[in-house]
Amino acid sequence: MLALGAAAVLLLLVVGPRLHGRDRASLPHWTGLDEDEIPAPACRVTPAPRICVLSVIATGKFRQPRHAVDPNLAAAVSLI
Repeated sequence: MLALGAAAVLLLLVVGPRLHGRDRASLPHWTGLDEDEIPAPACRVTPAPRICVLSVIATGKFRQPRHAVDPNLAAAVSLI
């Protein structure tokens, strides 16, 4: 039973989106940047203003599953 609970916790930790933005190459990181601060390689295909808007939209959408995963993780830990 303990192994099953540990597997559930591990699964929830892996599946949950990372929203910290510390890696400097993710949408949550780009949400806080101005158009001039977005790296040039990212702007080759998509213009910087569009990247800013899309990063805000994507970060908002990633927060919703995060809010679903966190209570499930707390419940799984409390059962172990």
